[in-house]
Amino acid sequence: PPRHLDEVNEEAFQQQRKRRFLADVRKAAVRPEESLATESQQQWALRAATQQAEVEALRLQLEEVAREKLRLQQDLATVTQERDEWKGTALKMQLNREFKATVENLDAAESRFLQNATTGVAADFE
Repeated sequence: PPRHLDEVNEEAFQQQRKRRFLADVRKAAVRPEESLATESQQQWALRAATQQAEVEALRLQLEEVAREKLRLQQDLATVTQERDEWKGTALKMQLNREFKATVENLDAAESRFLQNATTGVAADFE
């Protein structure tokens, strides 16, 4: 039966893989220190790549936290301004109520808020 081109390519790929594996085994048997050095270098490269990915993730997280901090600072400034405006309005209303109560108490007692000067000195405008 004729073989398909894909089957032929797959078989050639598997044979090439076996040859590379056997060559790597022979090389490791002849020079074990090179094999160890290569393995250590691969582990180091993998660790460095992993740490780089962690650094990038942390950098993105830091940027997000910085944006959130800025938003919260803006919210705090807005809330502080609204609080100050409310406080000013409340104090003004309280002062108006106190003044109104004082005027009503003076009207009830039939006295004046400002007293006439009784020093006997004539006014400047007379």
